[in-house]
Amino acid sequence: MPKRKWTLENCKASAANYSTRSAWKKGEGSAYTAAVKNKWVNECCLHMDTVFEEWTLARCITSAKRYGTKREWEACDRKAYQAAKRRKSKGWLEACCQHMTPKIIRWTLDMCLSSAKKYQTKSEWQRSEPKAYDAAIRHREESWFEQCVAHMKPAQKQWTLEECLESARRYRTKNDWSNGDQNAYSAAWRNKADGWFARCVAHMEPSRRNWTLEECLESARQYDTREAWRKGDRKAHYAAYSRKEEGWFEQCVAHMKPTRKQWTFEECLKSARQYDTRRAWKKGDHRAFFTAYSRKDKGWLEQCIAHMKPARKQWTLEECLESARRYDTRKSWREGDYRAYYAAYYRKEKGWLEQCVAHMKPACKQWLLKECLESALRYNTRGAWQKGDRRAYAIAYSKKEKGWFEQCVAHMESSITRWTFDLCLASAKKFNTISEWRSHDRDAYYAALRNKDKGWFDKCTTHLKYAYARHTDASCIRSALKYSSREEWKNSDLAAFNYAVKNGLMKKCCKHIVDIYRANILKECKLSALEYQTRIEWRNGDKRTYRFAIYYGFLDECTQHMTSFRKDHTLESCMASAKRYTTKMDWHNEDYLAYKAAQKNKDGWLEKCTAHMDVINIIWTLDECMASARNFITISEWRREEPKAYAAASSNRWLDAIYRYFNSLLDTITFDECIQDAADFDNWSEWAKSDNLFYVAAKSKSWAFICKDVIIGNTVQKWNKNKNLKRAD
Repeated sequence: MPKRKWTLENCKASAANYSTRSAWKKGEGSAYTAAVKNKWVNECCLHMDTVFEEWTLARCITSAKRYGTKREWEACDRKAYQAAKRRKSKGWLEACCQHMTPKIIRWTLDMCLSSAKKYQTKSEWQRSEPKAYDAAIRHREESWFEQCVAHMKPAQKQWTLEECLESARRYRTKNDWSNGDQNAYSAAWRNKADGWFARCVAHMEPSRRNWTLEECLESARQYDTREAWRKGDRKAHYAAYSRKEEGWFEQCVAHMKPTRKQWTFEECLKSARQYDTRRAWKKGDHRAFFTAYSRKDKGWLEQCIAHMKPARKQWTLEECLESARRYDTRKSWREGDYRAYYAAYYRKEKGWLEQCVAHMKPACKQWLLKECLESALRYNTRGAWQKGDRRAYAIAYSKKEKGWFEQCVAHMESSITRWTFDLCLASAKKFNTISEWRSHDRDAYYAALRNKDKGWFDKCTTHLKYAYARHTDASCIRSALKYSSREEWKNSDLAAFNYAVKNGLMKKCCKHIVDIYRANILKECKLSALEYQTRIEWRNGDKRTYRFAIYYGFLDECTQHMTSFRKDHTLESCMASAKRYTTKMDWHNEDYLAYKAAQKNKDGWLEKCTAHMDVINIIWTLDECMASARNFITISEWRREEPKAYAAASSNRWLDAIYRYFNSLLDTITFDECIQDAADFDNWSEWAKSDNLFYVAAKSKSWAFICKDVIIGNTVQKWNKNKNLKRAD
């Protein structure tokens, strides 16, 4: 049968057969749903009667006598309970519940003891009867808890010194003992103050090798650079570095080549002579340029760039005046000769700009009081004047301190109505509802509302009706039960929805909506899970539904049909798996189950499986991080090129020292240097990069907007030049 399409006329015809909304919904649900969906429900139900149940005290007491507790009464006869609760101030709820037993249990020692005797451990008692357990805990000072658990077995084994010693004798190092028998190790450590741990590890070998200077030298001779030594034999490198104050490190690296080139003044000068401008030198030989720049205080930079052409023209006052005389306004001068304009603008304090623009016309009309008065006399109110001649109004208002505005509006009438009670009452009598009055005459409505303490609002609204019915807690709950989503409820019955939001009833009203939502989520998760054979396949294939199942606790229910992916590993299978990899990290990432099986075994499986693997952990020091940072100009470049060094500095909280080094570079840069560097560019995005030291300095010192003006000026001038060339063609 084809699905019927409901129209407004069909819904009205269907609703005419019923006298209440609930009867219509039960009798012809599809028509009711269509009316709700299209927001026709209020129009279709105009002829229906609103059904309200009248509750009396006697009727509430009759209902309450059938139940033993308040909770039972609320669950079985909610309407009667809510009616009594609404009239709690009149004493209805107390009168109805006099015969009921209180739901709070007063625990005694005998009750706690009888409860505790049913169980053998504390955790079992707490899990099965938490209220009795909490009551015993609350009275612990009166020794209730000790009496209740006296017969119970301790949940944790009580270790003795002899047992710890016996366990420790099976291992050669502390690390082996900790991995092989963690419980015995922890027991000995807890009793460290009594000497247990020292006695248990007395026979063990030290886990760390004691390096000598000869061994470190022998290891260092196998490498040509410090970096190669640190990567090839980390332990020997760290042992020598930790004894740096004793001179070990210097002796070990004396034969090694420096990894960073040591620039001399002659090399920087030779590099600089190959270029004509700073920009070309910085792009062509970045290292030589910044080496000279970092030794700026020694005069390296000035000598290296002495033969270069200045990238920016040095303007004089006569040249600026000559350029300005070709234009009539500041705007045309700025657009026509951007460089001359800003050369004068930057020397504004010396009076260059005033001299250059003295002959130019002002960009805006200079208004007089007479002209403002002539403009104002054409209007009767301030609002009409502001709309009719906005410029004259703004000029007069800006000269308000001089009295211009008062003189201009002296003849005008006030547009503000002085509301009295009689005016508000006369306005209110034109309407039938409060909302209609508020919509059509807001000024009168809010005037009465402002004087509510004088009784204006109550007197004006005595004949008016509310457009919406007054809601209660019970009516909101009844309204919410008609809908399956919050959005549908809000669109169909906004008044009930707003009442529930304002009074904190949303959780109570929408309980059935949450259950429907959870059921839909469970259905979706089950359908998705049926497409996969294991949890890992499901997680990789459909992460969204997998996470929903975990969040709402549906994971076990959705994965009942799936096969277990776990494998019972043996030492041989773990070793066979480990031999395919060279590091623990590779093994962990590629065959996680075999790795975890070896790690959890207490017989030293992990050490046996990883004996052939390389140790790739690098221990960074502050000096090494600082040496790595000095190879770069900005911290963003260092972070991008040396992420491991940056991460080590961040985790060890050394970034402040490294930031101070980079900030010291920024402090040496002046305003003129930033402007000079920006003048070489025609595009802002090319210059404003985090790797550009001059941009970072300008940004930190609030010069970036001036540099941007210079670059934009280059772009405008280049565009005008191209435009003139096209016209010439």
